[in-house]
Amino acid sequence: MNVKKVMKGSQIGAAFLVCLLSLGAWGASAKSASQKGHWMEGLGLSPNQVPKLLEVLGTRREKLSPLFSRRRQIMAELSQELKSKAPESKIAATLAAFDQLKERMRKINEEFIAGENNVLTPIQRARLIVARSQRFQKMRAQKKLQKAS
Repeated sequence: MNVKKVMKGSQIGAAFLVCLLSLGAWGASAKSASQKGHWMEGLGLSPNQVPKLLEVLGTRREKLSPLFSRRRQIMAELSQELKSKAPESKIAATLAAFDQLKERMRKINEEFIAGENNVLTPIQRARLIVARSQRFQKMRAQKKLQKAS
């Protein structure tokens, strides 16, 4: 299957590729992965699964994007409130908004995982989980090295 044909004109295709590459399991660059199909080979996706998975990712991204913006706004508000020594009630209200936002984001991520699970086979899911775990372990190790130096 030609990965470029699947992804041509698809912003979510590029986003999905970046997401899979961020797992750190199948290739060092987006260019080489898109040319060689490493991300599909790594999970063993069938041609039918690719557009379905791209749709699931695109839906997640569309839903989360405005929430990430709102989270940045809330963080700026909290920072300003702390600097200006705002009343505790004002900070509590901002924190309540933050907690509501986190809950909305959690639900969207649960929907994404359910959608992902509907598309992937158990073996593909296991590969993805292991790759994510390895990626996070690698990131933790890098952070420890940065702190040590």
